[in-house]
Amino acid sequence: MGGDASRYSDGQNTGWHLIWFGPYERVAGTFPVTREQLLQIRHLFDCGDDEWFAFSYRVEPHHWPTLHRVLSCPQPAPQYDYFIEGYAADR
Repeated sequence: MGGDASRYSDGQNTGWHLIWFGPYERVAGTFPVTREQLLQIRHLFDCGDDEWFAFSYRVEPHHWPTLHRVLSCPQPAPQYDYFIEGYAADR
């Protein structure tokens, strides 16, 4: 997200989504993730001190049962690579 890190502390000014990529790393789709949902799923990912997901984290097969329960997201398609990521919502 860059810039002034304090603008994004505690998840402020931040949005999140499930994002998937198709061939040639083109974005094939996104699904919104709320702050409340992120708090329920972030323990699934090895994000170190990046508790508000400033980076992208690959969704692994063992994540899907919890993601479906918490996010009510679509079923994954095998041709896509899936990630959870944060983005600056104040720009």
